[in-house]
Amino acid sequence: LPISIEIKESDGLFPRTPTPEVTTSIDVNDEKSDISKEDIALEDPPEDPIVNLTLAKNDHYEKGTDEVVVHVYVKEICRETSKVHFREQDLTLLFRTSDANFLRHHPGCGPYTVFRWHVKLRNLIEPDRCSYRFTASLIDISLKKRQNVRPHV
Repeated sequence: LPISIEIKESDGLFPRTPTPEVTTSIDVNDEKSDISKEDIALEDPPEDPIVNLTLAKNDHYEKGTDEVVVHVYVKEICRETSKVHFREQDLTLLFRTSDANFLRHHPGCGPYTVFRWHVKLRNLIEPDRCSYRFTASLIDISLKKRQNVRPHV
């Protein structure tokens, strides 16, 4: 029996949500507060909003008997803040992009919005052996299968 890793979009587990409005209000009274305006300016900014994607333009193919390659098509990725988390039966891609075409499809989002794409896998992978890299036009993800399977010819 051939076994393959098949990527299946998340079935609405992470519905697309509008960018949450993040506000911080601090009442600073110059006479009664120990917190100065300079201290407030140095505080950590609120976390960036996260938008869950149910769909992402992608394709995948098998490479040999032990690997599946996934391409996610997003341009202008912020490489410093983007990453892929691998687990035995799923992967999660977190990224930021400044691509105007991509952002146009997600109203209320901007270059500081973090996008999350969660994918459940049909078969198990070896997370420690998986990898990813960013190119100018896509994210190249390599999934190492737990079991090697030779395709039937």
